[in-house]
Amino acid sequence: MGDTATIEPQTAQAEKLSVGPVLQANELEVRLGADTLRLQAPIELQAGKLYVLWGPSGSGKSSFVRALLGLGELASPRVRVSGEVKLKDALGIEHDLWSGEAYSPSVRSQIAYLPQSEKLGFIDGLSTAENVRLFSGLDRSSAKTHADRLAARFHLMSLPAKVSHASGGERMRLSAVRALLKRGENEPAPSLVIADEPTAGLDAVAAHSLARELIDYARRKDSVVVVITHDPQVFTGQEPPEVDRAS
Repeated sequence: MGDTATIEPQTAQAEKLSVGPVLQANELEVRLGADTLRLQAPIELQAGKLYVLWGPSGSGKSSFVRALLGLGELASPRVRVSGEVKLKDALGIEHDLWSGEAYSPSVRSQIAYLPQSEKLGFIDGLSTAENVRLFSGLDRSSAKTHADRLAARFHLMSLPAKVSHASGGERMRLSAVRALLKRGENEPAPSLVIADEPTAGLDAVAAHSLARELIDYARRKDSVVVVITHDPQVFTGQEPPEVDRAS
């Protein structure tokens, strides 16, 4: 299906000892119309690392994201998925994300998703604080405390009153704050964070700043961060290797 998408780890290691792979995919087949994508080999994504999934348009990056999020039924044309994919939660308990053609929606609560900039889904009629809190499950005070802490991590010294007043870089940072905000007081950090083209449309300073924060988040939380991007250099600091065009 077009050129091959490639997934590579960012080289920095987590400060904490890894408890083993957070995400294991022994088999994964994604069928999109007449095209079929298959894993060429099993993959294991380790805690505390950021991984870069890169490749040209049509190489299957978006289909891979839909598969992990269980959103194939909503795509047009429909994306059909089968595989053996396991995801480990913050307590070290392993869950089946995909088992054959069965997807476990309950396991999706372990995944945080940062969509592409044009799909951020902010509601203009709500304040920035309300937009951030909307899906958190936290009360107003707790949401503000956690949001302010995350905002500082992402170099948002103060939240703009309205999302419409925010720059492109601020909107992406707000999207990260919203996605990573705890769902409840006792909820741990997500095991897996998927960021879809998070630096698209940002200037170089904003892009590198956001990249550093996502790498740091993986380290601090012992999570796996998977970034889908056309520009891996922002995250790896080096040119991508040649793609195997025959794959």
